[in-house]
Amino acid sequence: MKLNIVRPLDNINFVFEVVVSRRGDIGHYYYVYDQPNAWQFCGQHCDDKKQVCVWCRQNGYNYAHLPLSLHTPWTVLDRTFGFLLDADRHAFSTSDVTRYRALHTVTEVNYSAGLWPVFGCHKPSKVKLEKALLTG
Repeated sequence: MKLNIVRPLDNINFVFEVVVSRRGDIGHYYYVYDQPNAWQFCGQHCDDKKQVCVWCRQNGYNYAHLPLSLHTPWTVLDRTFGFLLDADRHAFSTSDVTRYRALHTVTEVNYSAGLWPVFGCHKPSKVKLEKALLTG
């Protein structure tokens, strides 16, 4: 993922999100993370840390909150993130592949009705974002 902030962000600005969710929970709201069967990894401006942070969320609950990059205009971030859905363990794991760092694993993921990927890029007037999906 390549992130380029071109205009100042404020504390409500989502930058990106990657979600696995039940089909029925997609499309009701602008964001998916408040849904009970949606597991989200996102980048958002953080007013507390004064930068862009990554968050891991589900059903409106924050599981993890870690600094990612500056939030000022002309900040550029080029990073590879990894996502693993482990059906045997009922888990969704996220990692920062570029930095060889596990970020968070959410357990008790419900696979009973199938899960769909959701990718979001928010505030395109303020952030330019390139995502490449690699499988294997």
